[in-house]
Amino acid sequence: MKRLACLAVLCGTAFAATPALAATASSPESVSASGVEAAPPNDPRLRRMLLLVADKRFTVLICDPGQVHRSTHPKARQACDALAAVDGVPGRLKQAGTIMCTMESDPVPVSAIGTWDGRLSMHMRTYGNRCELGVSTGPVFDF
Repeated sequence: MKRLACLAVLCGTAFAATPALAATASSPESVSASGVEAAPPNDPRLRRMLLLVADKRFTVLICDPGQVHRSTHPKARQACDALAAVDGVPGRLKQAGTIMCTMESDPVPVSAIGTWDGRLSMHMRTYGNRCELGVSTGPVFDF
């Protein structure tokens, strides 16, 4: 529960620190620093996630139409496509291909919280090791 509370605080901080997200918090008719009209905070098109790996690394993933370039995620387009395929629910991501991982036990906890098409999306899971995380979630937690 403590991790979820910290994630929620980080989510608010990261979203407020991101120009496109900060612009949406000020008013529905906001315009971002780049001059692109920002969507209002209750816009059903919003697709934004704060992703956290092992309580050490995090990134902001913005999948709003035309706003992917504002993400801090290094593989934003691929991560957005993967989440779009599962309707923004990270827990529905499926194992890719036939890649085999060792049975090494090196737990990697991950968390995701955000908004997808106007719905709150939260996910917490611990994977057995980084290989299992990569195979199971593809580009979403690859940062």
